[in-house]
Amino acid sequence: MRRAPGGRPRYSNLGFGLLGHVLALRAGCSYEQLVHTRICRPLALEDTGVSVPADAGERFAQGHSRRGRPVPHWDLSALAGAGALRSTVADLLRFLRLQFGEGDPAPVRAAALTHAPRWQRRGGFAVGLGWMRLTPGGSDHEVLFHNGGTGGFRSFTGFVPGTGAAAVVLSNSARSMDPLGFRILERIGATLQSWAASV
Repeated sequence: MRRAPGGRPRYSNLGFGLLGHVLALRAGCSYEQLVHTRICRPLALEDTGVSVPADAGERFAQGHSRRGRPVPHWDLSALAGAGALRSTVADLLRFLRLQFGEGDPAPVRAAALTHAPRWQRRGGFAVGLGWMRLTPGGSDHEVLFHNGGTGGFRSFTGFVPGTGAAAVVLSNSARSMDPLGFRILERIGATLQSWAASV
């Protein structure tokens, strides 16, 4: 450990992988079964899981390096919580609807708990449970987002509670999708504000 517990947090893929493993052990099932039972089935996320069904194989994209070379898919097995889930834009947008308070009350309440800052630093950056919170320069609205990447893939999922804007960007390239994701949120937010002002 580089610092004492309780100090400045540091993002840890190993930590997320270990958390997923421990939660699955506690539930007495695999990580994939746990996510399917507690999240995917209640939210009707039909294209989200660790395994890719045989009939969906043709839709499973080939990942590429930053230079455009094909790379093999990663298998995270015991550390599945670190990034083994595969999904679609449609499923992730459905997941974001939950973050806006749409759906059954119990999952909505659980989602709201993940938004609360657990650590904050000066400058507007904070960390919730799985969500990073940031107020971009020149904006009055906070963005909650999470990004990530595995071999040959990058993702960005974010939303702005103050405007109702949400964006999901999935790529089969190792290049970061964060700039594009933030730009989409900015444009959607501006459009929504303009629309609201004209009503």
